[in-house]
Amino acid sequence: MIKIIRKFSGLTKSQKTHIIVFLLFMSFMPTKSFLEWKGRDFPQKSEINYSTGVLDYLRTTGKDSKSFTVLRSIEGSSQDTVFGCSYTAFISSTTGSCISRNKVESYLGKQATVGWYYQPSFLGFKNNMPQLVSLEVNGKHLKTYEETVNKNKRKNKIFSFVYLFFTIIFTVIFIFVIYPKDFIYKEK
Repeated sequence: MIKIIRKFSGLTKSQKTHIIVFLLFMSFMPTKSFLEWKGRDFPQKSEINYSTGVLDYLRTTGKDSKSFTVLRSIEGSSQDTVFGCSYTAFISSTTGSCISRNKVESYLGKQATVGWYYQPSFLGFKNNMPQLVSLEVNGKHLKTYEETVNKNKRKNKIFSFVYLFFTIIFTVIFIFVIYPKDFIYKEK
C-alpha cells in the first residue's frame, strides 16, 4: 500500500487528476446501478394490498409533467389515492403512471381493483407513494403482478448492461487514450 502511495505521489498533477476521476467514475457506476435497482424488496403476491374504487387518471402540469393512476372513492369513502410506478425508494422521473391513458381511457369512471404496496425505505430514502402492481376493471386485467415483476427484472437487466457497457467504454478510453497522453506530455 505504501508503494502505491509513493508511486502515486510521483505522478504529475494531470495524471493524479485523471486517476481520481477514473476511480470516482468506477465507484459511481456500480453504486448508481445498485441504488436504482427496481423492485428491491418486492413483496410476494400474497403480501399485496388491494383497494377498490373508481378509476381515474391525473396529469400534472408544468415542466416535469407526469401522469398518475388514481383510485377515487376507495371502498365507498371520499378518499382518493394516487399510485406511482417507480418501484424504488427514490421518487424519480419514473414515479408517474406505468399505464398509458390510452389503455385505461375506456375504463375511466368504472369500478376498479388496484393491487399495491409501499416500497420499503432504503439507505434512509423513502417513497411514500403506493406502488401500483396490478389493475383490474370489470374482470379484465389491465396490469398483473407477473407483468410488473417481469418488467422490473427486464429493466434491471437492461440498466445493468448499459452501466457495464459505459464502464467498459470509459475504462478503455482511460487506459488507451487519456492516461498514455499524460506520459507523452510528461516526457516533453
